Amino acid sequence: MPTPTKNTPKLNLESLTAVEAEVPKQTRERKHADNPFTAWLAESYESGKGRSVTIPNANATEVEYLIRRASNDLGIGARVVKQENKPRKGQTTVLFQGKARKQRKSAENGDASTDA
Repeated sequence: MPTPTKNTPKLNLESLTAVEAEVPKQTRERKHADNPFTAWLAESYESGKGRSVTIPNANATEVEYLIRRASNDLGIGARVVKQENKPRKGQTTVLFQGKARKQRKSAENGDASTDA
């Protein structure tokens, strides 16, 4: 918990009470319903070969999100590597490949679970 500053009073946790409240339904739609990375990632998974796209640096995070979303939609894992292009300043190449999801053991009970 952050340390209170001069202007921030210390929070007294003992004085808090949680009351029942109706939480509004989530209305946010999927940002990218027609994700082209879904097909490209599926092809990469089936062929075992990676793919790449070159994009402006500002879009690199969004492209990684789209690849991860496609991975979750397909139920497979994905390896994503971002490389800034030296000769083409302001551009990033994003390499990606569909893979089988890794099996990880839970620290609590030793059960295997999948992780992208």
